[in-house]
Amino acid sequence: MWVCKNRRWYGSISIARALVAVLLLLGIVQAADATTIYVNQAGWWFEGEDFHASDTPISDAVEAASDGDTIIVKDGRYEENVDIDKSVTIRSENGSANCIVEADKSSDDVFEVSANGLSIIGFSITGAKGTNKAGVRLGFVDDCTVRDRVIWNCNFGVYVRGTSVIPPKTTGSSTTLFRSVIRGSSSLERDVNTVKL
Repeated sequence: MWVCKNRRWYGSISIARALVAVLLLLGIVQAADATTIYVNQAGWWFEGEDFHASDTPISDAVEAASDGDTIIVKDGRYEENVDIDKSVTIRSENGSANCIVEADKSSDDVFEVSANGLSIIGFSITGAKGTNKAGVRLGFVDDCTVRDRVIWNCNFGVYVRGTSVIPPKTTGSSTTLFRSVIRGSSSLERDVNTVKL
């Protein structure tokens, strides 16, 4: 409670409130630990929690995720366009031969990434047939990894724009890519986005 005496304010703040404020200012209070979210063709769930039915389970899992979370997609065929605006890892459970993501709207990208620090691992990606549409679009992001995937029947395989990219130093990963483009990349000197072919 604050009181004014002789033009001076006197008051008290609870010790708990003061301690929380100091901890927040010092960054000692940290975000919750990263969690794992599972996806199947009928919905998604946090590890050890309730199932959530969904027509777009990958997109809904991304919506429910926090930065640092891992989304594991079970085997199957998924028809959706996934916009990713969080730093998460999205990976198939058993690799690209078993997990297909096809564009629900062929006039849109299958995966559109607008967050730094994202990984997309182990998918077959298809169906982005619209002008300048891609299986995976990385737009103005850094520190992203797209690997172990097969992309077919898309206008572009992986479309990278406004991002520094370094070409892969090794070959022989399990990726097949039929059409790719890198446009608007400013530098090949920083290792910020790795598109492994």
